[in-house]
Parts: sequence; structure tokens; C-alpha cells
Amino acid sequence: MKYLPTTKNHYNNQPRCLTKYCSAVGLYLKLFRIKHRRLINYLLVLFLFLTLFLQLKLFLNEYNRISSHDSNKTNTPRDKSSPISKLARNSQYRQTQLIGFAQPYLFNSEFNKNNNELDAKVYNNLKEISTFNNTIQVAKTILTLSPSLKTYRNQLIKYYPSFTKAFDDKPLNSEAEIISKNWYEFNGGSIFLSILNCHFMVSRINYSKSSKKNLPFISFLGFKLIDRNFNEIRENFKFKYGPNSHQISNMINFPSIHPIPNTYFSIDQQQQQQHGSYGPQDLKIIIKESYYEFYYNGEKIRTIKYEEPLIIFNMKTDESFSFNNMIHGYLPFQNKKIVFTIVDNKLRKQSGKTWSPFFDSAFKNVITINVNDPQIIHEFENQRGSLNDIKFDFKFTNGYINFVYSLNPLRILKCNLDTGNCGFIHQSIDSAHLDNYSNQNREIESGTSLVELKVPKKAFTHLELDMRKIEQNLNKYTIWVGFSKTHLYDCGCSSQTYRPSLTVLFKERGTSNYKTELFSSSIDFNLNVASWDATSNQSCEGPFNLLVPNSISYWDAKEDINANGEYEYEDYMAVAISEADSNNIVVHLKGILKYLLQLPFFQKEDTLLHTKLDSSLLMDFSLRESAKYCEEYGRNNGGRIPSTTKRKSDI
Repeated sequence: MKYLPTTKNHYNNQPRCLTKYCSAVGLYLKLFRIKHRRLINYLLVLFLFLTLFLQLKLFLNEYNRISSHDSNKTNTPRDKSSPISKLARNSQYRQTQLIGFAQPYLFNSEFNKNNNELDAKVYNNLKEISTFNNTIQVAKTILTLSPSLKTYRNQLIKYYPSFTKAFDDKPLNSEAEIISKNWYEFNGGSIFLSILNCHFMVSRINYSKSSKKNLPFISFLGFKLIDRNFNEIRENFKFKYGPNSHQISNMINFPSIHPIPNTYFSIDQQQQQQHGSYGPQDLKIIIKESYYEFYYNGEKIRTIKYEEPLIIFNMKTDESFSFNNMIHGYLPFQNKKIVFTIVDNKLRKQSGKTWSPFFDSAFKNVITINVNDPQIIHEFENQRGSLNDIKFDFKFTNGYINFVYSLNPLRILKCNLDTGNCGFIHQSIDSAHLDNYSNQNREIESGTSLVELKVPKKAFTHLELDMRKIEQNLNKYTIWVGFSKTHLYDCGCSSQTYRPSLTVLFKERGTSNYKTELFSSSIDFNLNVASWDATSNQSCEGPFNLLVPNSISYWDAKEDINANGEYEYEDYMAVAISEADSNNIVVHLKGILKYLLQLPFFQKEDTLLHTKLDSSLLMDFSLRESAKYCEEYGRNNGGRIPSTTKRKSDI
């Protein structure tokens, strides 16, 4: 076939054959457009509408994702700010016995409070009437939180070379091997911040040159954001704290590692070996609330509540503190470090191992702000502070915090969060120990921070309890709940065994009169605790067997009206725990409130703190029952035969 030569015309410089084709198509489209003008316009409008609809849908999905921080959409709109997830509500729970020892309010006439020489009969009678045996519900599903050690290590190498210069990983070579053997993430606790609608979590990040997790060279703080299902959120947030520009505005990337400002770190290896490891240890986390009260023409017109995390830990210091361990606080949204010192007869330096923090709602941190224009309050609230163009007449303060300094004897501190100065507000006259009935191989130590007990009046009916007696006592006393930890030596499992113990603290309102009301026996939440090296099938294999409570992540209630129009109330609690100094796990509980409201304390017409049993006895009852638990647990999990030798190595 012979092809004609192609010649180009002036129309778009296209070949002639293509030009004829295009002209024909164009003529056809022109005739179609004239004949079907209405149809074409309709289709164009429909196309534009669908495009706008899809764009709006994408925008709303993204908005909901950001605002909820919950990829699984677990909560209803009514529960938007509630920490209780669908996962917690729909989990299967197991009734679990919880043996506690509470103030009995029934005293044998043979008992003399000032006499430590109790014969066995009196002792056993007191233990019997103090025993409080009831049940709580423990979720069968245990959440294990994924570590972020690779991310944390890379951030240190990139942003903090002064630390990494001291690292020595020889003979390890690969990154995976170094992280696996020399890096550890545990001691993780979280709090739920309603302003962010998610959990703020802090963990202890350990680096060990010797590949031994109980002998770290240095520790850091690791921050994460966690949604209500305890899934990690990887986002960046700019935290603006305080209404004036002089307050620090921080950008925090999540996950993020943070060396505390001035960790007393020295690259001098010999000094490190002499004075122990650097960085924060025994972390605790608690919500700090501040209330901004706005006044206009002398009248209070608005109150805005702020929440922020406060991290408490002990840390090795330098020569200025004689290399003692000191209790520190850190406010990450303000990048503020606090060193707590007990001021007593000009003594301003006080070493400490670990204290349990709590806030008293009777002493809220209130910041008064006078405004000339009420409209700027709205701008303040939307911006969450740090407004450069608006100045407020106020004095900023972080307020005060309380600590349980020791449980036996019970000592309570009150500390200034601006200066770090502390003073004792309660020192119990209870016996520091009972020579005949205390056992030096066991003790109860500080665990989580304490959460204040609050009960809505509507809950009493559903819980089928005596509302009058309970409400009467709740009006007289402030009550805090937390988890201490039992520390047992050679009890039948490993050389040292740690377990959570539910603990209740009371204070008579308007006074500084405190008492411990309850110590439970050791709790394992139906877990088969991992062995120390995580390789053995026998839980008690190795020198330590650790299940350590780090925080009460939340304690909240689900309130509903059922199909019959009846009010329903059920409380949920999430406890963050470390297992074998290797894993961070979360356990969900139900029914803690009902358990507590059935204590003998709430069944009395009138209760006086000064008539109650010596707290050291309650602690002793708890520890003896914990020793029985430990022996039984060890018998089923490859434990050791109990001995009378106390081995108290530092971990």
C-alpha cells in the first residue's frame, strides 16, 4: 500500500488527515451540545456537587481523627472526653478475690494501742477482725505496650551527642544487637489528659554498658501519646502554657526522649562507678490542675481549668548534694525541673528513695486574673495561653503537692512546686515497727501516685449500699486510692519478689490528721509474671520476680440509663504496670469503687481517726498474707524454698 505524503496545515501544525478527523469530531460535539445543553449542564452540576461532597467527607474524617486521637472510634459522642474505651467496656472480666486488711472499728479490750508486746492470741484476734475479703473484676485481656527503643536511641545520637560519647557497646556491633542487649524500656505510667483526649505516657529508658538491666549507666525519660485503646499516636504537638508570652511554648514530637535538664551527668567514668548511675529512676506521673479565675470589675466571671503532666522521680545528684539520691519533679509542658528539699531547722538537702505524690482538692492551685475586657477570655481559652498581643494582670504559680514520705510510720509532706521546699504536715505516732511481729524480710514501699475518691450521689442507689452512712463519712473525710508494692525477700519465688498492693489513705477534712485505712495482700491480676531474663518458662527463675505498679492511668465511671429507664453505674480503672523490668503492660479493672465502699469504715455511724488501729499492724497483716501468696505462687512456678536470709541488693 502506498502512503500519501503528509503535509502540515496551519491548524495546530497537525497532519492533514488528523485535522479532518478533528474537524468532524468537533462538528459532532457542537451539534450534540446544542441539542443536549440541559443534560450537559445537569451533569456538570452533579459532578461539582459530588466533588464538594467528597472533599467535605475527607475533611470531616481528618477532623474526627485529630480531635479524638482514637483510630478505632471507640467512644460515643457523650463519652468523647471519657478515658473508658469500647475495648475496656467489651472485655471479658474475671471475678478475682482481693484480701485486704482494714481498720475494724471493733476492739478487743485486751488491746492496748501503746503496747507493742501483743501475745499471739490478741494478735490473731486483731488480724481476724481486720480481714476484709471481697472481689473485684480483672479483664482477661492484658495490653502489652510496644517499645520505641530504636526511635529513642536515634534521637539521642542525633540531638544529644554529649551523652552518646560516653556509650560503649563493644563487643556488640549491629544496631539490633545493641538495642536488644543494652537498652531497656519499662517503669511506664500514663495519665489521661481530657484537653488532648488521650493518654500522656512516660517510661524509663535505660542504657547499660554491661548488658544488665539492673545496672544501668544512665536513664532517660521517654514520652508517648496513647489513645484510649492504648495504641501509640505518632504526632507533633505545640504546648502553650500560661496566658503571657513569658511562659515557655514547647514543641514535643511523639515518641520523644528527654534527658532531664542538668542530670548531674559527667563523662568521668570513675566518678560514675563511684557514685552510681545517672538519670531518673522510680518514675511516677500525676495530673497537675491549675484553675484560672477571671475577674471583671471585681466580680468572678469565668474559671478555666488546665491540666498538665507532672513526673516525679529520684535521681543521683552531684557534689552539691553529696551525691545523694534526691526526689525531683519535671513539668514537660513548661520544661521545668524541681528539686524537692525538706526544710527543717535550715536543713535544705534531703536524700530520698521514692515518695508517692497526691493532690488535695481542698487546696486547688488558683490563679487570679483581672481583665478589662471579658472578650479576651474567649481568646485566651481558644489559644490555650501564650498570647503575645494581650497581657493579663496576674501572678503565675504552680501551687503545692503532697507526698507520702513513708508508710511506716506514716509521714506526709507538703511541697511548693515553684521552689521545691517541703515540710512535714503529718508525722504519725504509730510504731515504726513491731519487734515481735514485723519480719525484716518484707516491706511495703511506694508505688503509684494516689487518686482522690469521688462518688456521684446517683451511684449509691445502683451500688445497693447504705447511702446515708457512706455520704456522712465522705463529707467528713478526703480519701485517696493507689497501689503500693510489697517487697518480699526469699519468700518462695525469687530472691526478691515485688507485687502491687491496693492502699487507701484517709484525711479528716479541715485537719492534717491522716491514716492508712487499707493494705491489701499482694495482687498479680491473674498474670503469670515473666521471668527475669524472659527466656525461662518458670516465672520464678532468676534473682528477681517483678510486677511493679507505675500509675493509675484512669479511674472513671460509665453512667447510663438502661432500657427500663433505670440508672446504671460502673467504675473502670486502668493500671499501668512493669513486668520484669522489661515490659510495660496495662490491666483493666472493674468494681474497685464498690469494693472500697464496703469497707467497715463506711458502715459506722461515726468514725474517729484517733480511735483506730495502729497502721503498722495492718501493714504487718498484709505482709504476712503476701508471704503466703508468694510461697504458693513459687510452688506453682519453679520457686525457691524460703530461707531466713535477707538478701537486699539494689535493683
